[in-house]
Amino acid sequence: MIETPDDKFPLEESAATKDSIRRFEADLEAERTRIARELHDTVGADLAASVALFKYYFENPRARGSREEVLRNILEMLGITLKNLRALLQYAAENAQSLQTSYGNISAASVGAIQRGLLARNGQR
Repeated sequence: MIETPDDKFPLEESAATKDSIRRFEADLEAERTRIARELHDTVGADLAASVALFKYYFENPRARGSREEVLRNILEMLGITLKNLRALLQYAAENAQSLQTSYGNISAASVGAIQRGLLARNGQR
């Protein structure tokens, strides 16, 4: 039941309204799932690969091949992760208004602060 501001004239929700709300909620959930999957498939997978390489590096001190090569691979993988994270932030900044309905306020200042933090850490390499 939809109520008016003075609660004197409640209106019945139509079946079409209820159906529209259900479709909107389903679309919203699908978008959340898509973004979560994208995060998992890109940033999550890159970080998991970096962790696996670090584990190999520390657990196999005498393994064949160059340990420096393993470290270079880790650095490359982390660079890819950083690039993917920057792309995700850029997407969020460019689509903040449409994402706001699903995820709440995404301010340009917040995205900018995260991007500046990434740049500062990238400069520390």
